[in-house]
Amino acid sequence: MRQKIKLIALDLDGTLLTNQKTITEHTKEVLKKAMKQGVIVMPATGRGIAAIPKEVGTIEGISYALTVNGAAVVEYPSGTVLYSDYLDCKTAIDALEYGFTLDALPDVYMGGHAYSQRERLHNIDHYIESITQKEMLLKSRIPVDDLKAFIQSHPDKIEKINIVFHDLSQREVAYEYLKKNKNLTVTSSMDNNLELNSKTATKGNALVAFAKTLGISREEIMVCGDSNNDFEMIKMAGLGVAMGNAIDEIKEIADFVTKTNEEDGVAYAVEQFVLKEE
Repeated sequence: MRQKIKLIALDLDGTLLTNQKTITEHTKEVLKKAMKQGVIVMPATGRGIAAIPKEVGTIEGISYALTVNGAAVVEYPSGTVLYSDYLDCKTAIDALEYGFTLDALPDVYMGGHAYSQRERLHNIDHYIESITQKEMLLKSRIPVDDLKAFIQSHPDKIEKINIVFHDLSQREVAYEYLKKNKNLTVTSSMDNNLELNSKTATKGNALVAFAKTLGISREEIMVCGDSNNDFEMIKMAGLGVAMGNAIDEIKEIADFVTKTNEEDGVAYAVEQFVLKEE
């Protein structure tokens, strides 16, 4: 018999958020009901805390967020770090320098914020076609003149390197090259990016480690996700839920496939596995 769920971790893009980057009122109400029953609800995202949509803050009761693919679990919305797994400076610089050799837009996540090389950010139209993705990136990136020098002057809290590609075939070549690096975990959340974290930094590792500090076992965790960077947490959780719009690799390992992010898929899963228990 499945254990009672005590913690729900939710990916944001393609999961909790609709394609318009909003959260439906029905989903908000369902999550509030779960929290009233004592269940902890937390975002689990590749974003830094600064890029978590303000609408998440309208769901009263959310106190924690797993950010940057597990590089940092923080209090929400204060950003106080409760758990961290950062990239070492040399690995980050090596990955960044490789990114600059590509027809790509690399950036660095540090302290909950994302920083981009000013000159490449100004050329964003070349790298990204999607208006929604472009707007999201421009809102969340802080331009700096020399990204490598910036990292070297702040070496202790490097969370992630993100690389957005103009040429998807070049992305595949980069993936094959980067995954050989024993110091990196290489994932993605979109079909045109790669996300580089510490070797041990995954959403799954961070979630299980943080839950343990709350006295919650992995069997008592439910997660919802749709992308490659959700793989580990869906595999490790007691109840792994794939969105109806998830990639095939996620659906194959999930315990349950819910409706899509456009059909209140998160709410449907919570109703089935959490609220029905009461």
